[in-house]
Amino acid sequence: MAAKMLMLASSGLMGALAKKYHQEADTLQLASENHTVRDKKSFVALSGNGWCVDADGLEGTARTKTLVMNCKGAQTLCARDDLCVAFACVDSKEWAVLYSTTNCALACDKVDWITNPKLITRGGWDSSQAEMSDWAQGACFVDESATRGFRNVHHSLTSCDFEVDTCGWHANLEYKWQMTHGTSFAVSSGPHAAHSGTGFLNVDASGAHYPDKSFKLVSPLFDEAGTSQDQLLMTFWYHMQGKDMGSLNLKCDIGGTPTELFKKSGDQGSDWTKAVVEVPLTQCTFEAITGKGPEGDVALDDISLRATPASRTCNFEEEGLCNFWEAPAGGWKRISGKADGRDRTGPSQSATGVDNFYVVMDGSAGYPSKSFTLQTKEDFLSSDAETLEFKYSMYGDNMGKLEVFAVKLDGTEELVREQGSNMIGQQTQDGTEWKDAKYSIPAGTIQIKMVGTTGANKDLGWKSDIGIDELKFTVKKSTKLR
Repeated sequence: MAAKMLMLASSGLMGALAKKYHQEADTLQLASENHTVRDKKSFVALSGNGWCVDADGLEGTARTKTLVMNCKGAQTLCARDDLCVAFACVDSKEWAVLYSTTNCALACDKVDWITNPKLITRGGWDSSQAEMSDWAQGACFVDESATRGFRNVHHSLTSCDFEVDTCGWHANLEYKWQMTHGTSFAVSSGPHAAHSGTGFLNVDASGAHYPDKSFKLVSPLFDEAGTSQDQLLMTFWYHMQGKDMGSLNLKCDIGGTPTELFKKSGDQGSDWTKAVVEVPLTQCTFEAITGKGPEGDVALDDISLRATPASRTCNFEEEGLCNFWEAPAGGWKRISGKADGRDRTGPSQSATGVDNFYVVMDGSAGYPSKSFTLQTKEDFLSSDAETLEFKYSMYGDNMGKLEVFAVKLDGTEELVREQGSNMIGQQTQDGTEWKDAKYSIPAGTIQIKMVGTTGANKDLGWKSDIGIDELKFTVKKSTKLR
């Protein structure tokens, strides 16, 4: 800061005392010549005046740019720069300083003044000194998003690949995650490449970074990422390789209490691993804790958020299978009335009436022993066991079978048993009969697949139409989030 003052003084910018600033900082409103600029970024004036400094009076917590420019020009320039988070100005003397993050969340010693602008001192840095008199009558303006917890309004909360910046994720303690391109710093620990692209976040466990050193990475606020009716899923890829590996956890604010929703400890292998965690509409923090030695780098990449409907209930009255279900390979179709116009197989109407709709696997679409899948369209996450209910018709004397599979995060498929009998062979006596089915879907499921298989007879396998109707499935919030 002293060097900056000498620079300003030597350039002749510091002259006689300027006239008193004509508006108080907390009421000052800056006009913009370009309305699109205002839409891109808006600023709020902080109480007090002078430099944008933190609670310790330090202005050097972000990179700065000193300009000969009035306040209106400074606002326009800062609003057009994605990395600019604040500016200080003395309009009467046309002096301005722009503050840029330049990934300050990962590279600077302190970011408290960004994440909590109230920490900025009210009187201005060294405002009692003669050379600071003009600045003492100036004002500090901060990007409005910073006053709401550094929620980065220029990046989608739905994804971050760490190719350019950290998308609002920031470190807040002594030990920093580092944005890395290419490979990690260690030879026998850490990834040799990003999960995708070239950028990722890395914890370097070497040097003085072990043992038991805490590296925290704090998310933006998630309050615009979904609704209370949605399930908010965070997907991320992590890498934890090394004989000295410590741990990685994810904690989220639930009712004001940091609650652990994910944790891995020890060497997890040389590959990137995918994780999906249900998170609340609040804020979350990753914490990597180093192990006993230097070979314990932890890395993160491709963090994404997705709000997905909690309910997959469908009576098939809406076109498009209620937008929740799909038949990627065909075989299943939505109809009303008789299944295929032929006798001795398939429903003659829906479970709720002649004019209503249902879905049917048409046995003539492929036989013998051909399988067709009806599955949930978007991934969800069952943190606890859930119940799948539906009505079914399996009428035909060469009937195949109907199976339900629960797909897990690692891609494995678990056959789920019906709470009654296995659905193999003819189950209903005519086209008007429908039966009830109930399945317990295990915790950790991300997708449901309902697989119908046509009859085994090479001549009569078409007599195996399977109908499904009144399908009910709702994912309840994790007990940790309730």
